[in-house]
Amino acid sequence: MNGIVRISAAAMALLMVMSSVCILADGSDAFTDSEVEWTLIVNEPCCIDLTGYFTQGDAKIAFGQERPYGAVPDGLRIEKVDFRYSLVGTPTKVGLYEFMIAYCGGILNSFTERMFVTLHVIEHPTIYREVSYDAGIGLVNGQHVWKETIIDGSYASMPQATYSSGAYTFLGWGLTPTSSEPLESYIAESDVTLHAVWKRNSVQASDASATITSGQTATLSIHTSPAESQISVTSTGGIPMQNVSVEGHDLILDMTGVEPGTYYVTVSASYTGYISGDSVVTVRVPITIVKPIEYVLSEGDSFSYTPVTNPTNADITLISVTLDGNVLGDYGGLAVSGRSIVGHFDDVGTYAMTYTASLEGYVDVTNTVYVKVNQRPASAPAPVMGTITATPRAGEPRVYDFVLSGYANASNIIWSYEGKVFATSSPTALFEFPSSGSYSVKCTLAGFDGSFVSEDFSVICLDNYHREAAWAGIPYAFIIESDDEVSIEDGAPFSVTTSTVNGKTYRMISGTPDDSFIGQSFGVNLGDDSWSIQIHGGETSAPVADFDLILSDDGYTVVAMFKGQNASFYSYDFDGDGVPEQGNAFTYQKEGRYTVVCKAVNNVSETSRSQMVSINVVPHEDVGILELTDFQMVVGERLDVILQVMQGDVITVSGPAAEFVNVMNGILRAEPTEKGVFDLTVSVHHDNGTASSKTIKVTVRGTDIQDLEEEKHDYMVVMAIFFAISVTAIAVFVLRDIRQDPYSRSGNNGKKRNLLTIISRKSQERRYRV
Repeated sequence: MNGIVRISAAAMALLMVMSSVCILADGSDAFTDSEVEWTLIVNEPCCIDLTGYFTQGDAKIAFGQERPYGAVPDGLRIEKVDFRYSLVGTPTKVGLYEFMIAYCGGILNSFTERMFVTLHVIEHPTIYREVSYDAGIGLVNGQHVWKETIIDGSYASMPQATYSSGAYTFLGWGLTPTSSEPLESYIAESDVTLHAVWKRNSVQASDASATITSGQTATLSIHTSPAESQISVTSTGGIPMQNVSVEGHDLILDMTGVEPGTYYVTVSASYTGYISGDSVVTVRVPITIVKPIEYVLSEGDSFSYTPVTNPTNADITLISVTLDGNVLGDYGGLAVSGRSIVGHFDDVGTYAMTYTASLEGYVDVTNTVYVKVNQRPASAPAPVMGTITATPRAGEPRVYDFVLSGYANASNIIWSYEGKVFATSSPTALFEFPSSGSYSVKCTLAGFDGSFVSEDFSVICLDNYHREAAWAGIPYAFIIESDDEVSIEDGAPFSVTTSTVNGKTYRMISGTPDDSFIGQSFGVNLGDDSWSIQIHGGETSAPVADFDLILSDDGYTVVAMFKGQNASFYSYDFDGDGVPEQGNAFTYQKEGRYTVVCKAVNNVSETSRSQMVSINVVPHEDVGILELTDFQMVVGERLDVILQVMQGDVITVSGPAAEFVNVMNGILRAEPTEKGVFDLTVSVHHDNGTASSKTIKVTVRGTDIQDLEEEKHDYMVVMAIFFAISVTAIAVFVLRDIRQDPYSRSGNNGKKRNLLTIISRKSQERRYRV
């Protein structure tokens, strides 16, 4: 019994040993071998599933038992997880390793598999990526597409692309041909093509300004880049079209018939391949002064001179007064009263009065009036009155010119209105009435004998100064020729009178409201016409017209913000038709540059100021046929020119340049492939049978690299020819030397000397001679 137990225990022990040890029996039918080769990267973790390499799936794997075969590299080990075996770890040393992994299976380990492993542990492999740069319309390193090879994960060089003419600016590289924003940098992790991002440039044209007196002509030079750009006028800013012209790069400005003020002329500059650019020329026309004749007075005569200016409400300031060239202190007793220079001349001689006319928003102008004062004679005949005429001045409301003709024996002529002198010393005078109405004006002659003669005459002024406005403390008057009755709202500070003059009936509304009426409005009816009179506070200074323009988000609506002074009310003319719009906002219907005029009004006068506003004005890329100019390109570049065409227009090209210029949907595309200077004729045929065309020159240059290669080729050709000539010359020289050398014949013990020996000897002789 004990023996059986001992045998059983021994059998169990043997079974346990056999189950844990693979007996590798070469030649066994159940025995199989396999080979694998793996590559791992040093210091990088790995995990190789071994179970799949054996036929028994999750069976027990013994490592190198019974017949050890090599060893796994340091850092690697075999792990078992859920009956699956893996080679895991991190190899720490570069090298070639060979080892065996064995499989023992079955209850009695009746069969075995062996796998022989060849393991390469290497450094991290260097991977290269190819980065292509497509320059599109331009060139990069002289090529349309340039490539570079860089290490995987490194930054691409992103070289500079170029365009020869300056029509485009290179912004950088993008991922697609339509990219508009360039990449700041790019790390290559695969082969890639980057595309050049370009911005089309505009022609640069200089802004300018000029001050030109009404009636004068000036020439302004407009500087452009490129210098060969063509300029044209797109807007005259209110100056008549016939007054503005272009000759080459000169802008001709004729101010004949142009009223004082500020004007904005817009000039467009175009050059083939560029976006057209604009410049603004600011033209200021100063206040106009009608220069008077030289006055002649007698000593002691009173003097009053109101300068005739346009605008008529310009401020007058005395600058200096001289007598026979000597400066008089305190202006010699002269002073400015309102807009008139007044005083007396007590001394005999020639007076020169220099004054300045100024007004907010206008250019000041300075003028000098001369008065010759004679000694009063001891005796003289009495003055004789002449004929007086009063004529309203066209375009200037309530302004009248007075002229005295046929008078005699007068040392001074005095013009007055309501007892106030407004002009002296001249048979002509100018006066602006405060409002419409019937007025009495007096002309007085002062004789050399000291006597006076006067004549009163009536003036009916029909030019009404803003019939819808009245000012506290200022007489209001509105007069109109009509047979219709007038009615005024009750409580109004106005009354109506009727007058018949020369058989015509005049209705005059008049009155002077006081401060208690400020802010009130009263209705008026005259036949089929009706309006309201708004009462404002009176001012003592001319209004200042000033404003800001704010463009709304839609890009077409402009809002004006008034910031002037002393204005009772104001209005805006947005579209330049001379008629103020309602309110302070305006919506334009199309793009362009417009001049906005603000008019400010009070009881003293009205003034205006203008500003220019741009409505969705963007540089225009398209050009007309006649605006095409000569241009230059480089071989390999591309240039698109968008032409202005109408419905039904057909564009054709001809001439040598037509070999590389095509027309596609109104676009000229030039893609030259060879250098040279080529003529290009572009024609547009309209559907009405008419046509227009223009011929330009296209200069095509080679790239710098191409030119360098050609220069190198030319240099090599020259050097080859030079070398051939040199060799020929040396050969001729040597042959001639051989014929002359005695050693070249039989001799010297009957031996001939070869050519190499001769040349060597001749060289030694030459060195010796030297």
